Amino acid sequence: MAMMATLFGAAVVYLLMAAQIIEEVLRTLVPTVTFCAWFLIVAGATTPLMMFTSPKDFSFTGVIAFGSTFVACILYFIQMMNDIRPFPTFRLGIHGFQDFFLAFGTIMFAFGGASAFPTIQNDMADKSKFNKSLMYSFGAVLILYLPIAIAGYAIYGESVAPNLAASVTATPLTLVANILMAVHLIAAFTILINPVCQEAEELYNIAHDATLWRMGVRVSIMLAILFIGESIPRFYTILALVGGTTVALLTFVLPSLCYLKLSELPPAEGQVAVQQPGWMKMVCWEVIIIGAVGGIAATYSAVSAIFSTAQATPCYLK
Repeated sequence: MAMMATLFGAAVVYLLMAAQIIEEVLRTLVPTVTFCAWFLIVAGATTPLMMFTSPKDFSFTGVIAFGSTFVACILYFIQMMNDIRPFPTFRLGIHGFQDFFLAFGTIMFAFGGASAFPTIQNDMADKSKFNKSLMYSFGAVLILYLPIAIAGYAIYGESVAPNLAASVTATPLTLVANILMAVHLIAAFTILINPVCQEAEELYNIAHDATLWRMGVRVSIMLAILFIGESIPRFYTILALVGGTTVALLTFVLPSLCYLKLSELPPAEGQVAVQQPGWMKMVCWEVIIIGAVGGIAATYSAVSAIFSTAQATPCYLK
């Protein structure tokens, strides 16, 4: 359940970010179309992509997502280097505990992709190469994202927006990068939402050949995404909320807790008992405590931000 909630929340965040970027790209052409309207349009346009049965039916999507991100990150970084001159002074603000834990929830969200791994591994032709696939994938993502994160902090400082694309100066480079990033977000949404759709179909015992019932379930999931996105149109608050709740459980608390419980079980017949060192148990408990305390604080900060005066009005009440 926590895995599905994580993927569902991430799907909402990705669509909100895609709508924000598309609004930025097309603002000069259609200035009257609001962000709320763009989110509705993006949700409708991506609904057909939810109809793929499993990841093996859209393996090309992962290539598109990575390729578009790779080029977009390079273009963003080039433009950020050009922005050094207009932003010569580094502005550093003082923030309270709420902002700190809101950011902490966002950071924890970055570790939440592991819940999609079983579905991906299950559809691999050679499942024994899953570890190599993970190492190569995370290594490539780290190489792409670290320069963006460091440069964004060093160049824009306090003026940086929750979505970095909104902080970069508008140029042809930024325009192309925004288009590619929107493509990445939509492709990633397709990958993330698929396990949720499959889980919902199993919950209702829907057969794979029951096309109409499958379509009905997936359209219902999109309607739920649409409702949440139109109700909370600030993606970073949802991101922090998911990071402080389900991701904190799945990434920090439960893995370490399960490891400690399994290490205490007696060995099976024919196996040799392995005694875990004390420092390993101490590290596990440290991770559990940080995840639990940080998750609770991040959840409180995210809920407070969601219901704050400046962000409390849903799209359908404006």
